[in-house]
Amino acid sequence: SSGINAEYGHTERLKSVHRFHLNSYREERLRELNQRKVLMEKSHQESLKVKALKECMAMTERQSTFGELFAEEMEDYKRTGSLPVRYQQHQETTTKPAQPGVVHEVVGNTLDSFIPEGDQTDLA
Repeated sequence: SSGINAEYGHTERLKSVHRFHLNSYREERLRELNQRKVLMEKSHQESLKVKALKECMAMTERQSTFGELFAEEMEDYKRTGSLPVRYQQHQETTTKPAQPGVVHEVVGNTLDSFIPEGDQTDLA
């Protein structure tokens, strides 16, 4: 009987030691997992900052480029009193009737933009 009790006590001590080691292992793995989560979050935040910075730089560059173009065109407008040709052509091609059946007068001959003056092609 005492041999069985000693064996039982030994088994219980082994179980207790195994539980302790298992809990220690779980805690260590959980700490590692939380550290990885923190590192991944920092990495993600850094990536977002880099992306936002690149977008900001691109927007600043675009704004600068368009600002320069606008300033040039404004100077041309002040000097000549008319819009550049590309804007006039754009306005002609994008003008649509406000209501069905209403025809707007087209400024200039739109066929001239498709057929050069010297072209002798027979249209009939």
